[in-house]
Amino acid sequence: MVGNGLDAGVLSRRLREFLRSSSPEVTMFRHMEDIVTRHRTRGWARTARESPLRLFLAGYSGTGNIGADIRVAEMVRQLRYLFGPRAIAFERLAVGDHGAAEPVPDVGVVKVDRYLPEVLEDRVTAADGVVACEGSMFKSSFSNVLALLLTGSLALASAQHKLAVAWGAEAGEMDPLLSDFVERFCAEALTVARNPASERLLAGLGLRTYLGADPAWTYWPAPRERAEELLRSAGWDGTRPITCVCPVNPFWFPVRPDVGRVRELAGAAEDPADHFGALLFHEKSPESARRYHAYLDQLAAALREHARSTRFLVLVGMERLDRRACADLSERLGGAVPILTADELSAAETVAVLRRADLLVSSRYHAVLTATPGLVPTVGVATDERIPNLMHELGRPDLCVAADAPDLETRLGQAIAAAGSDIDGLNAAQGRLVAGQITRIGFGGRRVAEELARLHPGFHRLDTGASWERFVPDVDPAVAGLLESNA
Repeated sequence: MVGNGLDAGVLSRRLREFLRSSSPEVTMFRHMEDIVTRHRTRGWARTARESPLRLFLAGYSGTGNIGADIRVAEMVRQLRYLFGPRAIAFERLAVGDHGAAEPVPDVGVVKVDRYLPEVLEDRVTAADGVVACEGSMFKSSFSNVLALLLTGSLALASAQHKLAVAWGAEAGEMDPLLSDFVERFCAEALTVARNPASERLLAGLGLRTYLGADPAWTYWPAPRERAEELLRSAGWDGTRPITCVCPVNPFWFPVRPDVGRVRELAGAAEDPADHFGALLFHEKSPESARRYHAYLDQLAAALREHARSTRFLVLVGMERLDRRACADLSERLGGAVPILTADELSAAETVAVLRRADLLVSSRYHAVLTATPGLVPTVGVATDERIPNLMHELGRPDLCVAADAPDLETRLGQAIAAAGSDIDGLNAAQGRLVAGQITRIGFGGRRVAEELARLHPGFHRLDTGASWERFVPDVDPAVAGLLESNA
């Protein structure tokens, strides 16, 4: 996310300073602050709206992450539904080279091929507004660099008096570097939080908040028949109950820049497993490896007890990064458990497979979310606050276990048993949850329409006093049925 600047013939002053810094994250944040401050003092005047409106989509795209990419696809779909297919021109930021797991037609792509703060300055200045798209937005547990990509975009758009929306945002633990930046520079952005816990946290930092939902709730999966075809190809006999498992490596985050490692690897024949990309590396230590192996060992033990000879297990990777975790878990389960990953299946096929399951055990937030409209009993193995927040809204915190729990095997077995003990009650709670989330998507869309009307009078003629239903794009039949039954 800082580009491949080490090999550039001409390096900017800021990039040279970053590459020489003993604290590269601190240096990058300082550079971003300097840029935002300069734009704040420039005296930007709100310009007349051009047609179409140009929106810059800042997010975690290009890494083959299904959750991140379907969020972007659904945001674009909702905005096009509300304002017309040609009213907005979109440009998406790509932080990887793998393309989108869910391609979106007629969306331009710009890569982070230079120093991140400078890329953001160029693209935000060229746009009429910014939508920060990634769910893991206000938190340090994944990467402060990713968080700066998102919050820096919002800060720059705010400094230029442009539309700045954080859509479907999650907030979690932020280190002082990030929380200070957010509090100082993102207060003018509109933050549509995806759960009450995030809204409360961000409101406490002085942000303009509104309770919405994750955009992925409106995503359409592939047909059920396609899911069954894929599962049969993986070895399913067509009758055994299916348990889908979505493992991750929870303990190789956060991702941090390490210029020294890049220099050491120059000319190496093979990229190490901990190299995330460009100048960024995963956490790598004996302790993180120990915790990862303990997680897999206990997960495997619980799944063996659960499956015995009556269940068909399939491992599903929601991002390319998950292939290693799937392979390591499969090995612990005897090596015969099939693996389906995001680089083999489309996003729609993956979601269809999850919804065809009879049980889901997942460390991936969007696996839990996208399976829920299919009324799939789900157990979360949580790596941070995201799945616990979702299970809290479901009213079933007992279906969530911490990935680093010392007694993970026992607690996971108990959660699996709880998920199967009252299927009717769980399904009723899931139906209410889905209906509530779709309602909040409508209210969130209406709030964004109000913000656009404030900044660009005359851009649209939507009646922002209309019911929330007016602001929700078409939903698939399963979601429509849950809306009807939970009206």
